[in-house]
Amino acid sequence: MQNKKIIIIGAGPAGLSSAIHLADVFKQSGQNRRIMVIEKGNAVGAHILSGAIIKTEALKELLSEEEFENLPFDCDVSTDTTLKLSATSAFTLPLHPPVMNNIGHKIASLCQVCRYLATLAEKRGVEVYAGFAVNEILYENDKVVRVKTIDTGINYQGEKQKNYQKGTSVMARVVILAEGTRGTLAKQLKSKFDLRKNALPQVYSLGIKELWSVPEGTIQEGAVYHTFGYPLDVHEEFGGGFIYGLKDNKIALGFAVGLDYADPSFDVHAVMQVWKQHPSVAKFLKEGTLLEFGAKTIPEGGWNSMPKPYADNILIVGDSAGLVAMPALKGVHLAISSGMCAAKAISKA
Repeated sequence: MQNKKIIIIGAGPAGLSSAIHLADVFKQSGQNRRIMVIEKGNAVGAHILSGAIIKTEALKELLSEEEFENLPFDCDVSTDTTLKLSATSAFTLPLHPPVMNNIGHKIASLCQVCRYLATLAEKRGVEVYAGFAVNEILYENDKVVRVKTIDTGINYQGEKQKNYQKGTSVMARVVILAEGTRGTLAKQLKSKFDLRKNALPQVYSLGIKELWSVPEGTIQEGAVYHTFGYPLDVHEEFGGGFIYGLKDNKIALGFAVGLDYADPSFDVHAVMQVWKQHPSVAKFLKEGTLLEFGAKTIPEGGWNSMPKPYADNILIVGDSAGLVAMPALKGVHLAISSGMCAAKAISKA
């Protein structure tokens, strides 16, 4: 029997957009295909950090008008400010960099958006399986034919325990890798087929995010601030901070630093705590309560650091392909668009 299964690894915005658009184009063309999304987190959204500014054009193209209107956005961006910090003061840039403009965009919890997209995918007949980590690609004649989940019940010494269970091998006609930054399978694929042959080295940063509950009136809903300068040494490190005013008296804030710093004792987490004590940041956190925190790496190399995003029977989308527009500090819309492009390419093939 001909294998018609499409497997998508990762239930982030890129993977779910691939699944939704695939289901739509298959239905329009009368093709019968089984679409599976495999997510390593114990639930969709478990590995997605909250707090994002999203350009909505790609979502409008992906979804119906009613589906778009029901997206769980937090609020609209109302103000957009860039601050240059020194040790004791802050200078507001009189001219906001146009490429960084956020007016007209939406502030959202990305994990909530992904959970909503997963429900839309399932309504279209897509099978979404959470709690399964895939760690191997299997080939025949250098063409991708299967993916395999990890073996479980193995201790740190690699010895099989009583609860050992061999991973499951799943056949696929096409695989889409939407694993996020430096995904396990994407690294294997890039190495096997030298997909980075014509690309510059990728550059990464580490972004730390926190969600706070603050007293009423602390920050305007939809207010966005970006900072640069202190406490970084501009000659040694690059990066900066962000503060987003959310509804229900919550604040999303974070700090991102490029991982090419030379000082081995440099600690991004510690630097963020110093940044939070600056008067221009501390005023937003006074009498507030930390609710959640986490960290994520970000591919920052841009266009020239992107790998070749495909091999036989397999495509790479989203952060796995380095699709982040660093001048604008955004990548969600590119992840969605890349998922739709992958779906179109598969349908035509």
